[in-house]
Amino acid sequence: MGNPGGGGPDGEAERVSRLVGELLIGLGEKVRAAGPESVRVLTEEELQRHQLNWFRAGWEEHARATGGEGTGGGGMGWD
Repeated sequence: MGNPGGGGPDGEAERVSRLVGELLIGLGEKVRAAGPESVRVLTEEELQRHQLNWFRAGWEEHARATGGEGTGGGGMGWD
């Protein structure tokens, strides 16, 4: 796939490794600037609950905007 001495798999792995390192350094700088007490890690459950609430709100807004029925769950068993 890659040519010898070019940007083959080893070169790609090096590039990805460097990019991940830069991202982690940037994240560390943001945490340091905000202070560790200001940083919170979301659990998968919290993230899914947030996404579900966002999805429901979008469908309810769509139903209101189009004059549709079911703004309390859209007939999808959310009531």
